[in-house]
Amino acid sequence: MKKVSKGLWRLEGRFLHAAFVLALAAAMSPAYNAAAQPAPTTLIACLDSFHRVTAIVEPPARCPINTQQQIALATGGSGPSGSSGPSGPSGPSGPSGPSGPSALSGSSGPSGPSGPAGGAGPSGPSGPSGASGPSGPSGPSGPSGSAATASFYVVGDTQLGQGVLALFEIPLSNTTLYWAVSGAGVDQIPDDVSIPMPAGTLSNLTVTFQSGGSATSGYSFGICKNYDTTCGTVTCTMNGSSCSDSTHTLTLNAGDVIALKSVEGSPFYDFGWSVQITP
Repeated sequence: MKKVSKGLWRLEGRFLHAAFVLALAAAMSPAYNAAAQPAPTTLIACLDSFHRVTAIVEPPARCPINTQQQIALATGGSGPSGSSGPSGPSGPSGPSGPSGPSALSGSSGPSGPSGPAGGAGPSGPSGPSGASGPSGPSGPSGPSGSAATASFYVVGDTQLGQGVLALFEIPLSNTTLYWAVSGAGVDQIPDDVSIPMPAGTLSNLTVTFQSGGSATSGYSFGICKNYDTTCGTVTCTMNGSSCSDSTHTLTLNAGDVIALKSVEGSPFYDFGWSVQITP
């Protein structure tokens, strides 16, 4: 039997006797179908000329036009529900659903109280030296020191000067010559051989013949200041192998120049000389 449309069933392959219709209607009633509607139901059995059921319809549906007879079948009301059957086994878990939207972040809570200070850690390695800073301003000048009082000696000799005289064919004996400090220069005028001196007092002229020379006259010496050719303040005259002047002095200003004047007799003797300068 197959339901053709709402309220109409068709029998396939065989026909049912009218006596079976009642049993079929009872089987289709809500007493046998717990899912049916609880209200009583009326069905109509469609019979042919041999009183065989050809279809069962549910009003308002109607039997087919070739039906010879119709039988109304009334079904009773719903019976009491039967007891529930045992629960079937759980089915497999379904796939996970999509993730829900993220919740909004809450506001930050208040800061907690500061914890106790930790102990000092070990010292780190020293960093590289920084660049040198700019020079600071100059400090004030210190007080002037006291003038130097230590004296020193200026010396000279004739060893080097003899070569100069020979070069220019200047005679050594019976002539007047001017000698530079240290004997590095000699000339017939003091301009080219005078050497600047610091401020102080010149004294203690000493002249000594070298190589065994000796004379009692004809040889005199004096200190010339600032190209003076008289040179008569600090002087000495040879008497034997040396002479000196420890009495007279000559005042020097810073930058004054000096030279030694010699009046040579005959023969010429090499000599050395010195003067003391006291600042």
